[in-house]
Amino acid sequence: MRSFILDTGILLGLTRGAQWARRAFDRLELNDPGTTVLTSVVCHGEMLALAEKFGWGEPKRRKLGRVLDGLTGFRGWTSARVAF
Repeated sequence: MRSFILDTGILLGLTRGAQWARRAFDRLELNDPGTTVLTSVVCHGEMLALAEKFGWGEPKRRKLGRVLDGLTGFRGWTSARVAF
């Protein structure tokens, strides 16, 4: 079993559809059932704050929601499969 901790930078890259983030996602096999992906409630809050600060529209907020839904970090540190 492999485990990774994702920070705000990779979450932002995945939300923006950055090529480097997608390559990291694929290379690290973050969607593999045998991979544990961790994040924190702080990262969730930072992402929501960035969306507000930069006035992201509904499509980008939905994509952010899909990324965050795969990482339920509101109970502190947790694991889940990534979905985006």
